[in-house]
Amino acid sequence: MSNPDQPHAAEWNPELVRRYWNWLGRNPFNQSTYFSFRVGRGVVRFLDAAGLLRGRVLDFGCGTGHLLKVLLGRGLDCYGVDSSDEAVARVNKDFSAFSNWHGAELTDHFTTRHADHFFDLIVCLETLEHLPPDSTAELFRELRRILKPGGKLFLTVPFAEDLARETIYCPFCQSLFHRWQHMNSFSKEKLEALIGAQGFRIELCDTIDFDQFQLDFAFPRITLLNLSNLRLWFRYRFRRILDLLLPRPFPKQRTLRFRLQRSPHTHLFAIVRPVPTGDDKPSR
Repeated sequence: MSNPDQPHAAEWNPELVRRYWNWLGRNPFNQSTYFSFRVGRGVVRFLDAAGLLRGRVLDFGCGTGHLLKVLLGRGLDCYGVDSSDEAVARVNKDFSAFSNWHGAELTDHFTTRHADHFFDLIVCLETLEHLPPDSTAELFRELRRILKPGGKLFLTVPFAEDLARETIYCPFCQSLFHRWQHMNSFSKEKLEALIGAQGFRIELCDTIDFDQFQLDFAFPRITLLNLSNLRLWFRYRFRRILDLLLPRPFPKQRTLRFRLQRSPHTHLFAIVRPVPTGDDKPSR
């Protein structure tokens, strides 16, 4: 006979996931916990440095729209997809005044209404870690279907996360679950193997700290003016001038390398493209 006081692992299903993210999204105090709230501007800076900001852009797993707000500000034609009906309703309302906003839709089992080979760029931030391993193939099939043959997919996941460190206990139902609903942890090798098995070719996969891309490296205010901050500003400006005079291709830009090398990396990113097949046709 089972012990009613014995904790057990929570079993997530689509309805529970929807409820969880609806609750998280409607609570204003939780907005700062969204990855795209904290580093959305840095992610877009990185995408710009990689030359990926062009054409139609889909934020797959858009949440309450923090990344979309930055992308829309860049003048890109933006679309969203999410499994939270409340998040979809919110972004459609919040961005209705943008002429370059083309709407978000609710997805069921990762399917979307978009035509084949429609997007130039699909951004999928902090999504794979929320999925059970047996569902990732379905996601990648849909991403491949709606991505142009020459388009790019940009993915991020936490790097080598210890899931047990963020496990919490519910005394009401005796469940143990990750506080942010993570189900997967990724090493670089695991992420590369997953992508490679889904009909995509990896152009670049590495660790990163997007907090470094949030920094402006502007001349320090008088209250922060000291030798250390002045040296940091000068080092960045010197590299920026060299990049303007003697440009290097991505990812060898001096300012990019300066940001990448400044601190321990907390996340993985991957820039990938679909492997061409006979079924792929050029899109207009």
